[in-house]
Amino acid sequence: MNADDLYKKNSYCFEIRSDRYRFRVFTIEFDPSYPAVISIDRGVCKDLEKIHDRYKFKEAEPCNVTIQNDEDLDRVFNQLLKSEKLIYI
Repeated sequence: MNADDLYKKNSYCFEIRSDRYRFRVFTIEFDPSYPAVISIDRGVCKDLEKIHDRYKFKEAEPCNVTIQNDEDLDRVFNQLLKSEKLIYI
């Protein structure tokens, strides 16, 4: 095993899918330690900006949120689940 692989940046995406439908909620990039960056779907971001300034971005900017630690990651995931778009799906 090459130990260098433990220190590579990895990307993961979270999608909701069916046979005819695919919706990417977010993509997250992790290094072995924080911070991590989560890129959130624009529609979900627009829902969440109503409850927290953290999700306010200009239209031309990607919805990239920096995650500082495990508690912050839990907080963001819980907020994502409150998005009207995700509740509808």
